[in-house]
Amino acid sequence: MTSTTTKIINVCLVAIGILSAGLGLKGFLVPNGFIDGGVTGTSMFVSELSDDGTEIVANLTSRKIGISVGNFILIFNVTLFSTAAFLLGAEAALYSILTYFAASRMVDFIIHGIEEHNGIMIISKESEKIRRAIIDTIGRGVTVFAGRGGRDSDERDILICVVARFEIPKIKRTIQAI
Repeated sequence: MTSTTTKIINVCLVAIGILSAGLGLKGFLVPNGFIDGGVTGTSMFVSELSDDGTEIVANLTSRKIGISVGNFILIFNVTLFSTAAFLLGAEAALYSILTYFAASRMVDFIIHGIEEHNGIMIISKESEKIRRAIIDTIGRGVTVFAGRGGRDSDERDILICVVARFEIPKIKRTIQAI
């Protein structure tokens, strides 16, 4: 596809997303007294405005603190919904928590895949140290392939490690410490 065609398709998809989000808010959440969470929930809470930004904050923050995007959104919104339960009533807050719990799981599945385990490929000049650290500190096996850089043609090892989804932040921290 050409660049122009791709841009047109992206604009159409964004417009469809905006329309479906608006339809979901106005057609389902607001009439049933549910709050959406994040900025939308806070806005409705304070002045009946609608603008969601929790996902952006979650993407930026989750990398720093080592939890998944879905879990960050869930923790943030449960806190918000707990506060809302005191002010708006328990039933609406509980339905909202249930809705957001399902949404947070879906976000994790989309980002990390449905599988409980993920394969991680690591290419580094420090491959031997990384391999030892993964084996010694995390207790996972590592497969090593010989590789060559596409840009510089330098010989490098390619490490492949299969880990549970919850171990990914620990692997990242282990590699960053080297």
